[in-house]
Order: sequence, then C-alpha cells, then structure tokens
Amino acid sequence: MRNTNLIIGTYGHVASINPISGKEVWRTKLVVEGRKWFSSLGMQPVSIIEDDGVIYAGCYGHLFALDAISGRIKWHNELKGLGFSTIAMNFKGKSSTVQQSYSGM
Repeated sequence: MRNTNLIIGTYGHVASINPISGKEVWRTKLVVEGRKWFSSLGMQPVSIIEDDGVIYAGCYGHLFALDAISGRIKWHNELKGLGFSTIAMNFKGKSSTVQQSYSGM
C-alpha cells in the first residue's frame, strides 16, 4: 500500500496528515526503549525522508525507520559516537535538513 498523506516531523514526533481533510491519521513519539530520559526527545527538531513505504526520521543524533502507513517504529539506530544534534539525510537523491529555531516565551 502506498502512502498518500503528508508526513511531518516536529518536537520529537512524526505524524501523518490527510492532505484533503487536514486530519491527523497517526502520530508516533520517537522513543528509545529502556531509556526513560530519552522518552520524548523534548524540543528536538525531526528531519524526515520517505521512500518506498518507509519514513526515515532523524532526531537528537538518533535515526529511526517508521512504517509510512501505521507509524510503527521498525528499527532504531543510536548512531553511537556521532553526538546529539540535528541530522541531515540524503537517500536516493532526496535530501532532508532541519533548521532549528525557537520562539521566546
């Protein structure tokens, strides 16, 4: 089945939005099992690329693969030794970068 929804990444989450109605189809919190301190990734930006039914999401130095239809996390890679920052990705000629900006409260 092919994904036809808009996929967004923000604040440690990835979500699927119906482009006709604007309704949220699913939302996945990027979490690392067994690590309570890493449970929400807080205010971290998320970079995403979608290809062939898989959404690749980079956040806080971690890489996730999600099923594009259900939002289920398929796998996770800690990218050990690469630090905890924004992830820029390029896959099959598709690029994703995130510009960090924070509004004052």
